[in-house]
Amino acid sequence: MAFWLTEAAMQNDTHQVILISDEVQFLSIMQLSVFAELHNMLNEEKVNCLMIFVANQDTFSPMASALMRPENKYIRERFFNNVHLFYGIKSSLELQSCLKFLDQGDTEHGGYHKDSLTESCIPEAFRNGFRLHQMTDLIWELYNEQFKGYGSSQSWGMEYFSRFIKILLLDYLPRYDCQSEAALKSMVIHSLNASGIKSMLSSVYG
Repeated sequence: MAFWLTEAAMQNDTHQVILISDEVQFLSIMQLSVFAELHNMLNEEKVNCLMIFVANQDTFSPMASALMRPENKYIRERFFNNVHLFYGIKSSLELQSCLKFLDQGDTEHGGYHKDSLTESCIPEAFRNGFRLHQMTDLIWELYNEQFKGYGSSQSWGMEYFSRFIKILLLDYLPRYDCQSEAALKSMVIHSLNASGIKSMLSSVYG
């Protein structure tokens, strides 16, 4: 890996590369030590490597406890000085922003309608003026009333939101009336249920 990172670094004037490692909560201290060795090897080649570790906060506690031990100080101080927490959707404004992006598509490279997911999935309704972001209040109200707290008490996780959008756009909206408020409410509830926020295991256990 050091060879490939060095090759990549030599392609830019600053000799910098970024290495992003996901699901770090599943690694051991010994495996993290390999990153320290890799970092040393790259330093010898005059390569500036920024290492970013991504972990699930809910399951990172054992790793965090291990990193706080005195014998692991060298790893902690090298790689874990700065911690940034990322959340999903925390407000109706953030939800509206996500829905508008799906309505607009790539506004930077070709205009309002280019690559609009809404238009691609429900072209007739889109031509008639339907936009996902018009459902912001309805979606946010139903999410807060019936589903908030099942995935995370702090935010609507993007994993569940993405799944919800796929189900709503691909399975429900193309098949049913987009102009009926009752139909839209039913579609949102069914899509939220199917997204897995409220685990089906809860109906079996407890």
